[in-house]
Amino acid sequence: MRYKMLLIGLLVLAGGGTPNFIWADETLDADLIHEYKKILSELSSEPEDTATLKETGKLYYFIGEVSHDRDTIKKAVSILENVLEKESGDAEVKVYLGSAYTLKARDFPLRWLANITPLGWIRIYYVRSGVNMMNDGVKADELNPVARLIRGMTRVNLPKAFLGFKGGMEDLELVLSWIKCPALNAKYDDIITDKGFISDASYRIGEVYFKEGDREKAVMLFKNAASLIPDSPIGRAAVRRLNE
Repeated sequence: MRYKMLLIGLLVLAGGGTPNFIWADETLDADLIHEYKKILSELSSEPEDTATLKETGKLYYFIGEVSHDRDTIKKAVSILENVLEKESGDAEVKVYLGSAYTLKARDFPLRWLANITPLGWIRIYYVRSGVNMMNDGVKADELNPVARLIRGMTRVNLPKAFLGFKGGMEDLELVLSWIKCPALNAKYDDIITDKGFISDASYRIGEVYFKEGDREKAVMLFKNAASLIPDSPIGRAAVRRLNE
């Protein structure tokens, strides 16, 4: 549980889509990778049970998502698939794994060649498989805020041709509504009232609004992210955004 809450507080859910990470903040990327690797190192001394493997798989997902390192994403996929074999009903694992599949498409080698040859169908397969897996995960636990946030951020980052943006925004706005009124999702009150989760979710969703031209909502969310945990990678990134 201790590591789960650490991960919630450092959530890089964001992104998870193709073709690009939604923001361009190299300092944030470096800070996040450092934090994830630190937790990964701590986990290495824990018993290798299913719970530990689940958190390890998430960490490799986070690191690969930020770094665009294909080997790291492959490792995340392998671990999460292993966990899913043992815990077939785990909604979060399904959503993480589905998002990881879309990252395989994002970081597909020789993408320019894949786009003009039959190899392009492999990328499409990864994305379609990922979206289906995420949908299965959310269907298994529709109130899970982590699953909703990951699926939402992944879908808004997918190419427009996949028609996922509207559904992604619905996920993200639902998460914001739970944060604003935790009584709407008492089942996950521990997560939606956690300062780390709120800060990260606010920053991630703020970036989406910023990209879409809604500066007012973006600024409001950046201020929220900056105020909750100022001395954190996300808090500092939010401050930088506000000072731009």
